[in-house]
Amino acid sequence: MTTFLQETIASIRIENSSFSNALFILPSKRSKIFLRDAITPHLPKPHFLPTIFSIEEFIASISQLKIAPQIDLLFSMYDAYHRLMPNDQQDSFDLFLQWAPPLLKDFNDIDAFLLDPKAVLSDLNAYYALEAADQTEKHTPFTPLFWNNLFTLFQNFTASLVEKNWGTIGMLYREALDGIQIYLDESTQMHYFIGFNALNTAEEYLFQEFLTAQSAKIYWDLDRQFFENTTHASGRFIRRYQKQWTYYRNHPYSFENNHFNAKKNIQAFGFIGNIPQAQQVSQLLQEKINTKESTVVVLGNENFLTPVLSHLPTALKDWNVTMGYSVNQLPLVQFFMHYFTLEPPAKDVEFKPEDILPVFDYMPLRRYFYRQYPAEKKALHRLFHRQNAVKLANEYPWLLSDEFGEVFFCLPETPIARIDQAKVVLEKIEQLFFLNEKERVSFAVIELIAQCLSQLEKYIQSSSFSLNNAALSILFKEQMATQTIDFKGNPTTGVQLMGMLETRTLDFKHVIVTNVNEGILPVGKKDQSFFPFALKKQYGLPTFLDNDAIYTYHFYRLLQRAENVYLLYNAKREGFDAGEKSRFIHQLAFDANSAHQFSDQLIIPSIPSLQNKIHPIEKEASMITALQELAAHGFSPTSLSSYLVDPVAFYTRYLLNVKEVAPKGGVLSTFKRGDIVHKTLELLYEPHMGKLLQPHHYDDMLSRLPGVLMGCYQNVTPDGAQIAGENVLIIRAYERAIKQFLSQECMAISKGDELTIVAMEKEFKVPLPINDCTFPIYIKGKIDRIDRYNGQLRIIDYKTGAVEAAKMKLTDWTKFRGDYKFQALFQVLLYAWAQYNLYATEYPITVGVVSLKFPKESFFPATRRGPTKNTPLQTIDRACVEEIQEFLTTLIQEIFDEQKSFVSLE
Repeated sequence: MTTFLQETIASIRIENSSFSNALFILPSKRSKIFLRDAITPHLPKPHFLPTIFSIEEFIASISQLKIAPQIDLLFSMYDAYHRLMPNDQQDSFDLFLQWAPPLLKDFNDIDAFLLDPKAVLSDLNAYYALEAADQTEKHTPFTPLFWNNLFTLFQNFTASLVEKNWGTIGMLYREALDGIQIYLDESTQMHYFIGFNALNTAEEYLFQEFLTAQSAKIYWDLDRQFFENTTHASGRFIRRYQKQWTYYRNHPYSFENNHFNAKKNIQAFGFIGNIPQAQQVSQLLQEKINTKESTVVVLGNENFLTPVLSHLPTALKDWNVTMGYSVNQLPLVQFFMHYFTLEPPAKDVEFKPEDILPVFDYMPLRRYFYRQYPAEKKALHRLFHRQNAVKLANEYPWLLSDEFGEVFFCLPETPIARIDQAKVVLEKIEQLFFLNEKERVSFAVIELIAQCLSQLEKYIQSSSFSLNNAALSILFKEQMATQTIDFKGNPTTGVQLMGMLETRTLDFKHVIVTNVNEGILPVGKKDQSFFPFALKKQYGLPTFLDNDAIYTYHFYRLLQRAENVYLLYNAKREGFDAGEKSRFIHQLAFDANSAHQFSDQLIIPSIPSLQNKIHPIEKEASMITALQELAAHGFSPTSLSSYLVDPVAFYTRYLLNVKEVAPKGGVLSTFKRGDIVHKTLELLYEPHMGKLLQPHHYDDMLSRLPGVLMGCYQNVTPDGAQIAGENVLIIRAYERAIKQFLSQECMAISKGDELTIVAMEKEFKVPLPINDCTFPIYIKGKIDRIDRYNGQLRIIDYKTGAVEAAKMKLTDWTKFRGDYKFQALFQVLLYAWAQYNLYATEYPITVGVVSLKFPKESFFPATRRGPTKNTPLQTIDRACVEEIQEFLTTLIQEIFDEQKSFVSLE
């Protein structure tokens, strides 16, 4: 396969065999290595290589300014903003960092596209003034004064950079264009611009000046069919240059190549999820590709590098990652990111789990504490898995005196002091965890973090404004996000792993592209900018439509000379990681080329049918003893219903005492939510117990509801913690549900119904007589509410979850086994049995549940078989109580039956 760069060099060699006086300009630095290899075979030996520039390096060489690093630009812009805006109308530096990057890009585009900053920023000011006047539009968070002063901000920002001999790349373009004539007059070199596509306005003018002066030639990489097909987006920009540039009207460029129409094998594979794509990359490299030939794995999503590297075949030794490995997700970097987010409280102030635990997620640190304090291992384990706030001085005083503990929980107030402390922490980590290890990656990361801390210290010390720790945290994340560790490999041989933009001007025989999904390839509407679409179109700034055309060009250019192409995409339809097949694959299928062997198949993973092996748990003597103790203490309705649903779960929970895992982050568990609701309703009704309830009683309860509910919340949280996060939504939802329930009940009373509360949260412990049983058996529990409704005694259980009316019908006692949805019915029937001796004269009674999921439904009564199918009974009489006791007796006998194993009912 002859590559584009090889074709280009062969063409140039015809007129300049020794490449004397030649200067090459390419779109990217990566292309320089491949161009060098293409030139070398044509040079007389020994011979110096001609000068090769990337476009940014070339612009910098003819400009008087130097490209300023991103962090310098941010500090310079905030300095100008800080000086311009009044104190009461300016954001702090940490807030500024959240909206500055898009504005910085817009300022850069104004220069790169040679716009009149005063005119364009004046129109932007007018646009946001109109938006603020239109109440239907989303309001901008910035004041009118900000928009009015935007041009002044641009001027001051630009001037401050020029004063330091710095500039954005856009400023360098503008200055290079201003001095291009002087450069051309002095230069005797022939300039070769190779492999360009989408140009900014400054580049267009520069290229035309070189062509007019006959000091340059441009080599476009586009097949004839894409150039001639006016509807194909891949040739959009190059067609425009051929049409609009004066030079090409007299010297039309000859698009002779038609590589895309050559024989190709193009296969698209859809997978359910993303990780199977990494597995497919490995399979393709092992089975279908000769990896000694030029091969590339293009990552549509560059964050997909780690899964792909993890699945590379072990036999593949010759591979190279051109993009470098981002350190952003490495544990040590994540540790420092969490460290910088810690607030600096006094020693006796609480730390929230979500703040402190990420620091201890750094495993070397966790192991260090376990080794240092073996006697406190259980206490440390509790700390590392805390679900609620912790006062370190009270619970872990020894931790505060540790060399690490003191650092983390005695935090400095100022950013400079925090950086100094971070340096100490980094040094200790290196000495304790890595000094005796031969792991070069860790040392490289430590060095990058140290450099980042030193740079941040320098910037903060020289800034004319004050920064807080929040700004420091953001700056550290921004700095580390750009840091990579380079792999040592040959960039011209073996399997190359790179991003789509790195493939510019490069060609490969075998091409694998991952993540070929909409929103990734092409990237979609993700261009962050203050400019609305209409203004961008008016001033010729790139829009998302231009970005789509750019990605279309890169995609089809990569396929032009390839022989085998494998496109992998996520075909998962639902869920967080759902994906939609890219339009590129649809287009390849629709524009079927007779020379191409195209296929698109969905790969569904073969899931082996697993036999559900039931492992019965035989009852031992110790289990029977534990069951007898449980019986003497009292079986609860919850424990018995747990056995009915799954005997193994009953064994795990009540014999092994394995508790449910509480949710992390301080979110209320299901158990605590129930406690809060039950206690709230008890306290609301308590002053009105035994009274015939009236509407004014409900007015009282509704007025007390918010305060009572919040008090109950604080009673179940440690130290009365303030409500925050997801718990706010949970409590508000329960407040709304209780309010609807009380209002519904009040409405019924207003219409003439009578209601008296007899008991709330009534505890009971009732013996269950079983013949020939030599040990006591009790049934115990707590009834949420007993009342009289229109003279009828009712037993009610409150449920915070959903209840189905169909699951409150007693048609067959076997229904309780294996179906958790019948638990509510079983529990209220048990309550009816337990209260029979106390209220026998009032039977038959009504039992049921109130579901706060459906507060307007008010009450779901339990029903049982009636005289006919269509006339179910809604009361529990003595005969039904006897049935309940008979079922209970059978159930308890089964639990104690030594021949009956605990077996899952799944």
